[in-house]
Amino acid sequence: EFKLNFICTNIGQPILGFGSCLDLDLVRLNNSAPLCRTVKGKHSEIDVVNREFSGIFKETPGLTINHTKATVHVCEDVRPRCIRACHVPLALHDIVNDKIKSIESRGTLKQVHTSELASPIVTLVNPDNKVHICADFT
Repeated sequence: EFKLNFICTNIGQPILGFGSCLDLDLVRLNNSAPLCRTVKGKHSEIDVVNREFSGIFKETPGLTINHTKATVHVCEDVRPRCIRACHVPLALHDIVNDKIKSIESRGTLKQVHTSELASPIVTLVNPDNKVHICADFT
């Protein structure tokens, strides 16, 4: 067993990713521990929130924020950053491209050719083989 000291700075990119920490046995996953508690009863808190905000939790993708403009306020001394893109696995290329085209056609995304700010996407595959695309703002 060994002791490892980490010095954390605000450089924006981790030296070791989560996968590397798992490979080096620096962290362990405890899959046997329950991650959430099931609430039994007639009106659980989750049910109440789902009913109250049913419009937000619809299964129709992209419809909850369509036609909404957002303004991002940043401090004056912030420098634009463009983070290197993550590699999409070759087996997912066509699926991810189709998904991006679908999101563009809904008007949720708009293709630009240059930008001072950019965040990479991360592709997640659910156990039911559905592919999700998320922005990585770390």
